[in-house]
Amino acid sequence: MNRSLLFYRDGAEELNALVRERIAPHLFLLCNYEPESFRAFGDDGRFFKGVTNLYKFVVDAGLIGRLKRLDGRLGGNLGRRCQDEFGRLQACQILVQDLRTAFAHNVSEESGTGDVRRRAEQWLRSVIQKEEPTQAEDYRPAVTALEELADRVYSLTATLVDELAREYERGELVRQWEGLIIEFYDSSTNVNIAEGQLRMAYLARYPDRTDNLDWKIAGWCKALYLTEDEKQLRKAQEEYDRYKDQVPQPVRTQMEGCIGEIADRIRQTRETVALKYCGGQTERLRDYHYKNYYLASLRTKYAQSLPRLKAEGYTMLPQDMMQYIIEEDFGNI
Repeated sequence: MNRSLLFYRDGAEELNALVRERIAPHLFLLCNYEPESFRAFGDDGRFFKGVTNLYKFVVDAGLIGRLKRLDGRLGGNLGRRCQDEFGRLQACQILVQDLRTAFAHNVSEESGTGDVRRRAEQWLRSVIQKEEPTQAEDYRPAVTALEELADRVYSLTATLVDELAREYERGELVRQWEGLIIEFYDSSTNVNIAEGQLRMAYLARYPDRTDNLDWKIAGWCKALYLTEDEKQLRKAQEEYDRYKDQVPQPVRTQMEGCIGEIADRIRQTRETVALKYCGGQTERLRDYHYKNYYLASLRTKYAQSLPRLKAEGYTMLPQDMMQYIIEEDFGNI
């Protein structure tokens, strides 16, 4: 890794390449890590931007903080053998979280979070060798210390990925890693990833429909669940109205039964969505409820799509897996 992962994607891409090589080509460790650097000019700005980016790398963007959990699900042998590596990685994670919380959130003694600020400020004083910074240049050694911290995270993570591949049977390791990625997508903080992919898919198909976009995407989701049945219902009703006086009673009864079945499917769909979001009151349903229902359904679709996804050479990154599923679902909508 030649360039600092505080400000470049190189480290994330290298770790993902390691996972593809050592474990499976469809897996990842970091999900589209996107550091920001263009807004930071002085050493003070680079420090605070570096804190934010390192938090993205360690916490937000992937599975680094979940490797210990993965090992536990596989039996915990590596955790016992590499206890020191896991411990040092956890210490790095705690420091990164302290720095980000102290410098990017509201912390105070009254709120009971003053200890976080004290730990972060103590670390900063220790690396700049001053009681407090008084000029932008004072942050220069802090930026260097952050880069060293990032290097430790990278090195420890690479070591643990390699050791996981050595320690465990590949098939079970892959299965548990897939489950970890699905959990990553399913967490409350990452629902926006699926929503963003849905937006991208809609705009790829309808690039000119950018006004009232959220409303249109919600209608698109409603159409996924109702449009086909509604079309069938209209067609069946039209045929019944046209031929009901020309066909024998058994045929008319059969046509009425067909209309009833389709109407029941529509009613059941509406009731299912309403039960989840409107307390079962279908009159309160809005288009966005269908969008939320679709997004919530993706968890089961991830696992179901994996065999086809892998067979066709796609990865579990959202731009592959989610787009694959959305294209399958909305292909004719």
